[in-house]
Amino acid sequence: MYFLDKELNQEIPMIKVRSTNILFIGYFNLKLYVRFKKSEFVYRYSNINQTLYNELKNAESKGSFLSQKVKKFPRKHPYKKLKGSIYVQ
Repeated sequence: MYFLDKELNQEIPMIKVRSTNILFIGYFNLKLYVRFKKSEFVYRYSNINQTLYNELKNAESKGSFLSQKVKKFPRKHPYKKLKGSIYVQ
């Protein structure tokens, strides 16, 4: 599964996760990509290091982890809503 970040002209590998809130996550160049189950957008969070991404992947509750470690700090991890679909290559 992939998402095309048109601004960066970059294809982002996305993985499906077990979560009540999140459908897919991806990571590229200090950016976290999140597709929520109830959204048609992909959210791109900036300034995410590899360790934080790995912790999210392994978190028991991915939605809670995202809220507490990323969304809670909008100045440190600003986000942008991106249009586009998740697709199979």
